[in-house]
Amino acid sequence: MSKQVKLILDSKFNIFSENNKTIITFDINQNENINIDSIEQNILITINNSNNIDIIYKKNIDELIDEFKDIILIRVFGKGPTFKNIEKTNKNDFHIGINQSINFLSECDMLVINDLHNIFLVDKEKIKKLKYILTPEYLHIDGVFNKDGYYEKVFNHLKQNNFTGKYIVYNLRTNPESNINFIDLHSTISSSNTAIEFICVYLNKFIKKIECYGIGQNGKRYNKLFVGNGNYDEARIAEISFHISKICKKHNIFFCMN
Repeated sequence: MSKQVKLILDSKFNIFSENNKTIITFDINQNENINIDSIEQNILITINNSNNIDIIYKKNIDELIDEFKDIILIRVFGKGPTFKNIEKTNKNDFHIGINQSINFLSECDMLVINDLHNIFLVDKEKIKKLKYILTPEYLHIDGVFNKDGYYEKVFNHLKQNNFTGKYIVYNLRTNPESNINFIDLHSTISSSNTAIEFICVYLNKFIKKIECYGIGQNGKRYNKLFVGNGNYDEARIAEISFHISKICKKHNIFFCMN
């Protein structure tokens, strides 16, 4: 490839050259094996991503934050015994589902997952309607860091199921090599804590109230709607609740545990 062509692949799948004399447009989802090395000099290439999934990096997180300027209340739904479906009361409400809780919500804006297997347990119709998803770069497998949990597997699953929202990728602390391109979240307690930390650290400019359902409340088992029991003894429940209380107070966000 000519030295006069400088190609930069960004998060929106656009490639730019330094000299704009020719424009080539193609769809990355239908032309995955295009040989870039065969391209001549002095061109501009634009790849259209028909799946329209935007990856949110550290460099464009501020643009995403501004999308929450009109949100007044965020509800976060976990799988604990106090889970229940709550209807939005107005257009300024925002709902976050943790793992499979999304399957039982009539309205959900964001999905938060830390463990890879959970993405495959989410109803495909729910995936289509999501606006955002938040996961680590390397999702856990069997509860621990694993190179095989790379977020590309989630991305491909979202693409196959017609997700057209924004994919926020972050560094989970269990990853021994943080990626400087992604935002950092430090909680390793549960996906619910990850969601709360994301709100408190990145959305506190606008968000001043959080309601939690099915999170951090007494009861060693999941709500009867969900399969399995989870790993929630009294000590872990206390840890979840303490972290939520501490980080919300630190960022001056009112919260309630239902």
